[in-house]
Amino acid sequence: MNLNSIRIYFKTLAIIGFLFLASCSSLPTKADIERTKVTLFEAPKLYTACNLWGKHRVIYAGSSRRGPMLPIGTEITSVKLESKELKTILHYNTDQGTVVEEKKRMSDGFSPSYSDNISFVTREGLEYELAFSRRRHPGLTMFSYLNKLLTAQDMNETLSQYDAEILTAINQGAVVEGMTKQQVINSVGYPMERFTPDYKRSSVWVYYPTKRQRGGSKLVDVCFDSDGYTAECMSAKIDNKVLLN
Repeated sequence: MNLNSIRIYFKTLAIIGFLFLASCSSLPTKADIERTKVTLFEAPKLYTACNLWGKHRVIYAGSSRRGPMLPIGTEITSVKLESKELKTILHYNTDQGTVVEEKKRMSDGFSPSYSDNISFVTREGLEYELAFSRRRHPGLTMFSYLNKLLTAQDMNETLSQYDAEILTAINQGAVVEGMTKQQVINSVGYPMERFTPDYKRSSVWVYYPTKRQRGGSKLVDVCFDSDGYTAECMSAKIDNKVLLN
């Protein structure tokens, strides 16, 4: 084996090792369970932190607008987490204030539709499934993903501080000019992790298109100016001041 072949060999090993570590970084751990217990499962009440869309009550991604909208601030009374890797089921009920942690064997009939399964029930008694997969949400675990979409904070207090135009857009699940990044998240959820890995620093966020927008680009950009407010992106412009709807 010549020197060039050796270099290629070790370079290939380094790439494989990097990809392996990257894939392992999003595996759930027991520490994830403990953090989730503290941030969400000790809260007397839980709410949706942004608008969500659930076709047949399955939410495929926080920014995927398929099916009827579940409004921001919807109260959640129970959450169920099923981790295939940890072989653990967590069930939290806000009314009872209890967390039940159960170990399951795969032979016990524990076969979620995704490797990690999340479901929750609203105050009105409607059950939703969060179809989480690490392929669609690189760098996240089911626990960190849940912490992005649910909150212990009453969102009505936050929304009451927004002006009328911004509040109207959020109630419609739209993005208009002059919104902050947090207001965009409130309205249409977080951008797609695969295309916007560092959303806090990025000035362009990438979203799935709505039915209205699917005739053009497969993806839609939401742009921010140097002050951190939404501004016009030609690829996302629909009508006057509306960037995403």
